Formats: sequence, structure tokens, C-alpha cells
Amino acid sequence: MATKKPTVEQSLAALHAVRDAEPLPVAELRAGLAHATNAVAAKAAAIVAARRAAELAPEVSAAADRFFSKPDPGCAAKIALFKALKALEHNDVEMFQRGLRHVQMEASWGGPFDSAAPLRAVAALAISECQALAPRDALRLLIDALPDPEALTRIDILRAIGQVNSLEADAVLRTKARLGDAAPEVVGQCLLTIVEREGEAALPFAASFLADRELRIEAAMAIAAQRGPMALAILGQAWHQTHERELLLAIGTLRTPAAVEFLLPLLPASRQALEPCRHLPGVEDALA
Repeated sequence: MATKKPTVEQSLAALHAVRDAEPLPVAELRAGLAHATNAVAAKAAAIVAARRAAELAPEVSAAADRFFSKPDPGCAAKIALFKALKALEHNDVEMFQRGLRHVQMEASWGGPFDSAAPLRAVAALAISECQALAPRDALRLLIDALPDPEALTRIDILRAIGQVNSLEADAVLRTKARLGDAAPEVVGQCLLTIVEREGEAALPFAASFLADRELRIEAAMAIAAQRGPMALAILGQAWHQTHERELLLAIGTLRTPAAVEFLLPLLPASRQALEPCRHLPGVEDALA
């Protein structure tokens, strides 16, 4: 008599039961990666990523390839499998390029949506870290992907560009910031990435966006990420010129005694801005 095949729920439960097992439950994970159901393959991939099970990279890559041509609602399997490949530092350039190009339209109550947007984001970040690619080649692939229709994916592509060890990446980021984007948060990520790469030297560039009302909060938060006295000076000057509340909120994220000294005299307007600074001397009493 044939053995009854486990249900999807049973397969998921079996993987959950061995996720922390020692030694690594290789057989169970291989079976999970080979499973026909995307939820099971995704669960196995998540465990492989968490355990950094590099010996299973070929099986992860084979599963990712398989789910490009079989049902994968929500891109659940491919996203988890690509995250595993990234975590394992697997250098499959062709696979990552495939993910970066993939579009998967699915029906929903609000109309068709592209469930592959997060997959493209993971692929972009994997490309930025791929040791098999020269920085210039990685940058070319990411630039080609930058006009993605999804704002959240464009944000992650910009983050990926920021991870490329190339001076050309600085030029790309500055050019994109100047060209702008339909979504202000995309420009904000651009400015934040520039500040993260260049430090204090990038603050005058970011400050030039404070004059744009739609981009002011994005520019202010990027400047605040630097956290030094120059950031406070720029944001303080902008506040005195515009009295825009979001500038106070950005100053509050500095979480420094100097920021508190600036904000306390502005109570009650600065009350919300001071919330992140409650741990600093004098703030708790002032907000009581």
C-alpha cells in the first residue's frame, strides 16, 4: 500500500519542528526546497538563510529556477529563495539578473498588481554584494533597473547602488537626486544614501533640497542622519527661515544634547520633536 503523501500543513509543521535542530537537518531542508508548493519551499529557504547553510546553495538555486515556471502566488517562494541566495553569498549573476527583470502580475480587489516588486528589490541588493561582478558591471545592471515602476523597489535599488564600491555610484546618486522622482521618498533615499556614503561633505548638497516644499522633510531627515553639529546648524537655520514643523522633527532625531538645547526653548511647538530625546537630561521634566 502506497504511503500517504504529507499535506502542505504537515510539511510546514515538519520544517518548523527541525528549524533549530543540530546537526543541520539537511535531508528535511532538501525535501522542503524540492516541494511543489511555494509555501513549503519558502519555509525551507528561510531556514537555510537563517542557518547560513551554504552546502544547500545549489538546491536553493534549483528551486528558484523551478518557481519561475510554476505557480508561485505572491512570488513567495522566489522572494524567500533569493533572500537565501543573498544570505549564502551565492554568486549566481544570471539568476540575480533574472530576478531583477521579473514581473508577475496578479489579480486583486484593487486591480492587477505586480507581486514581483520585492523580488526585484532583493535581486538588486544581491547584485550589489555579488563578488562575481566587478563594481562597474554591478552598477550598470542597477542603473538599468532604476526606472522600476514601483517606488519601494526604486528605493531598494538606490540602496543597492549605495553599496557598490565605486566612485561612479556617487555620480549616479547625485544625478538621480537632481532629476527627481514622482515619489518624494525615492529622492529622500537618494539623499540619505549620499549622506551615508559621503558624510558631512554631502550636507550642503542635501541642504539644497530644503527649499523644495515637497522634498523638505526628506532632505531634513537625510541631513539628520549625519547627526553632527553641522547637521544641526543647517536644520536650525532652515527652521528659523521657514518655521516648518518637520524641521523640528528632524532635529529631534539627532538625539543629542545640542539638539535638546535647540528644541527646549521652542516648547510647546517642539513637544513631539523632543519625544525621541526623553532619555537626555531635562527632557522628561520639560515634557511632564
